[in-house]
Amino acid sequence: MKGAQIGLTTVWILKTTHGMIYGKYPQGAFYLFPTSTNADRFGKSKFSPLIAANPFINRYVRKTDTTTQKQIGDSWLFLVGAREKQKIEGEKASSDILKTESADLDVFDEYDEMSEDMVELALYRLNNSKVGQEAYLSTPSIPEFGIHRKYLESDQRVWMIKCQKCGHETCLEKEFPHCMGYYTVGNKTKWFRKCMKCDEKIFPRYGRWVAQYPDRSQDLVGWWISALAALHTPVANPTAIMNKFHNPPEAGLAEVYNSFLGMPYIDAEHRLTPNDVFRCACDDLMVKRHDGPTCMGVDIGSNELHVVVAAKTSSRLLKVVYVAVLRGEDKYNLLHDLAKDFNCKCMVMDMHPETHKVKDFQRNESYAVWLCSYQKGEKHGPTTWHENTHEIHANRTEILDASHELVKDPGRLEIPRIDDKIKLFASQVAGVAKALVKEKDTKSEFYRYKNVGNSGAHYRHTLSYCMLASTKISRVRTGRGMRDFFMRVNQGTAMTS
Repeated sequence: MKGAQIGLTTVWILKTTHGMIYGKYPQGAFYLFPTSTNADRFGKSKFSPLIAANPFINRYVRKTDTTTQKQIGDSWLFLVGAREKQKIEGEKASSDILKTESADLDVFDEYDEMSEDMVELALYRLNNSKVGQEAYLSTPSIPEFGIHRKYLESDQRVWMIKCQKCGHETCLEKEFPHCMGYYTVGNKTKWFRKCMKCDEKIFPRYGRWVAQYPDRSQDLVGWWISALAALHTPVANPTAIMNKFHNPPEAGLAEVYNSFLGMPYIDAEHRLTPNDVFRCACDDLMVKRHDGPTCMGVDIGSNELHVVVAAKTSSRLLKVVYVAVLRGEDKYNLLHDLAKDFNCKCMVMDMHPETHKVKDFQRNESYAVWLCSYQKGEKHGPTTWHENTHEIHANRTEILDASHELVKDPGRLEIPRIDDKIKLFASQVAGVAKALVKEKDTKSEFYRYKNVGNSGAHYRHTLSYCMLASTKISRVRTGRGMRDFFMRVNQGTAMTS
């Protein structure tokens, strides 16, 4: 987990090349970048000049027929784009190289920007390796996502800098901004790194790596290095960093935290917390049946169905009365019985990945069952209901924005008394966060929800589907808050991708 522009890409290319020269990676290595354009550009502008300028490395490079494939010793190094295709729901990404070649090492550079499917595909190529080494590098983006999630699972090494006056060790990243001192020269303020004990000036070169969880070191080693602790790089100027911290650029504090401090950051309005969900809890116990009419949302997982059942008790309030996870071979039969017990009048369920099964289920039910699929691609149109097929083509960002507002707006959502099921429900409803995505190749920007944490986000999608289904219940067609939200979307005043 790193700040931007501190030279770690060059370090890992050299490390990878060194390992191939000395036979550590006989099956070769994949060095993965976010896109194929990134990979090609790196091969031309960085790796080829590195070979040309280094006689030792050049001695072992046998073939450089393309910018993205290099034979080093007896092994091949592949520079690959890991976002060849995007997956929204149900679509698998692919890459010919990642399907055909084996490797002993995968290096994921700028991991936060990569397609999860492409990462999974690359890891599959390590299955026949006796080495099976994985390395992840990235400037972090949002908390509990990508490189930050990996770092939290690791032994979490930090750079502890020893004060040359008192001997106390300080981690700049963990103590920021209190670890920064200043003095004035004329009318200018100069900042420096200071000891947290005696306030004396400290220097990164007197540091050492310390694992905060050494018992995890055998499985996953993690480092966190920011521009504060980097040496001999233009971004390591304390005064420049503090000036940007106190006067953030147009991109806001996220740019400062991510690029300079190597920390994840997200504005509070872009992510729900479990406590946001718990604030919707009432004293009512979860019920086993309901006279209805009720609406249901169903998300399809790996051999399991996440279900939310709710009733519209007023034009504004959606009252969740039951949540469950249905598992096993007869899960669709259990879903049928559940819909009957709760007098369901409208259900919205995930169309993927079990499309044939959900269509069979849809045909056999006596009430309205709508199948929802998220639109593919970066630019989405409005959510569309197709009456003839009972299918919904949903704008993913728009729908998750709406369920976010459903939770945050007081008096719009009510859930049963807090218990273990509701705790899981809350953690998964809070399992996504909206992040600004910047396409380096096209320069376009858009918001996208990403999964965060380790509990998954099935219940967030299920709640969103249930919210959609609630608009079709005959007693109350549309809650005012939800109707107002979609009116703002149609008028272009709500931000969506």
